[in-house]
Amino acid sequence: MKHSTSKSKGLLEAEKESVTGGFPMQSDDHESKIYDADSLKGLETKLALLINNNTEESFLLIDPLLKIVTFNKKFEEQYQLFHGREVHKGDSILDYVQPQNKISEIKEMYARVLLGVSEETEIELSLPNKSLLTFLIKHKPAFDEHKSCVGIFISVVDITETKKAREQLILNEKRYHALVDNSVDVIVILSAESKLEYISPSFERILGYSEKEAIQISIFDFLHPEDCSVLERIMDTVLNSPGIAVSVPVVQYKHKKGTWIYIEATLTNLLHDPAINGIIENFWDVTAQIEAERQKEFERKDKEALINSTEDLIWSVSKYFKLIAGNNAFVQMMKSSTGKIVQPGDDLLLKEFFAPDFILFWEKLYKKALSGELLKTEFLRPITENRPEQLWLEIRFNRILDKENIIGIACYARDITESKKAKEVIIKEKEFSDAIINTLPGIFYLFDSSGKFLRWNKNFENISGYSATEINTMTPDQFFGEEEKQYIKERIQKVFVEGI
Repeated sequence: MKHSTSKSKGLLEAEKESVTGGFPMQSDDHESKIYDADSLKGLETKLALLINNNTEESFLLIDPLLKIVTFNKKFEEQYQLFHGREVHKGDSILDYVQPQNKISEIKEMYARVLLGVSEETEIELSLPNKSLLTFLIKHKPAFDEHKSCVGIFISVVDITETKKAREQLILNEKRYHALVDNSVDVIVILSAESKLEYISPSFERILGYSEKEAIQISIFDFLHPEDCSVLERIMDTVLNSPGIAVSVPVVQYKHKKGTWIYIEATLTNLLHDPAINGIIENFWDVTAQIEAERQKEFERKDKEALINSTEDLIWSVSKYFKLIAGNNAFVQMMKSSTGKIVQPGDDLLLKEFFAPDFILFWEKLYKKALSGELLKTEFLRPITENRPEQLWLEIRFNRILDKENIIGIACYARDITESKKAKEVIIKEKEFSDAIINTLPGIFYLFDSSGKFLRWNKNFENISGYSATEINTMTPDQFFGEEEKQYIKERIQKVFVEGI
């Protein structure tokens, strides 16, 4: 409610409390009311001086017969604006009631006011532009110096903005409580002595303690003993840093069940704020995150132990030919070849250590693998001053994908030198044995228990007329007629079973 000056407000309130004039109240025999018209006239004059054009409130004075005694200009303007009708003194106030079906209700209300009861109502009125305004109408009995009621004093106040503000405040409070009640984070207010003075509902969800159990307990009572010194130092900082949010590293709070919960938090000193008068702590449960990080670290160490337990070379390369990671065997091999300990991020082509054709060989392999080609190749490492012995490696390349994008390649190399040497011995032995059996004058062939030919000499091909490819798909019985096949099969079986 607005007034032009504080002085006018004081005078007006004083006038509401004491109004001159005489009015004998209704007698016990229920005779008609008699009131002093001169008193009302004097009251009208005084009110006119006080309220006419001196306030933004609308005022109206009616007598016990519900006739309009006086009103201020604001009331006249507002009634004209909303109802399109002029107001006249001496008319019954009931003639101006809108809507008319409310007359009985209004008369009952006026009767109560004339008996000394103040009444308030709210109404909504529509402007020509269809916007709604809300008004608070106050009805108060007007008393004379003898405490007799001489009329009804009506004031009308536009409370549209006040009501909107009140509704917005209620909405904001509902939103705040909804956020706090459903937040994953916990909000608590601590005293300067670190005692809990307020906890949000999520406190019980995370730590298991109800508000009744937790209030007035020190936050240190929930803290892991190993973390007390940490929080003590932080609280000292918080108390000396009003208004500044201070981060708390990961600490452990004890759950009601006895388990420990890992939490992160911030503390803000608002002891200076009368609305809070405490230290705000926001904290959230990071137990799952901590356990996931520990599991990830365990897996990393486990994987590292596995790849470092082999003498095979394992390394990964970025699309820029930079080392992503490598096992100990790879690092040691690079050191023995170059004298350098390679680190993640180092260029693996190492042009200052290797010959151009060697570098070109590896660059082509890396590019093929990075293009998406799955590669497996053998590589003879060149003899160097540091590694004079010959070394054969079997190398495999696999793509490292981020979704569908190749971001690097995983490389695996194993020493196949001994395998190579063994194969060379086998080849030489086969060539030697082939030379011997091919010098035999007759037919020679060797087959296993299933009838598959393993070895044969050239005379077998020449005499049978079958090529080596055809013989490789045949069995011994196919070289005999139908009447001899069964006998040959039985004899072959007997040889393999009985050795005869």
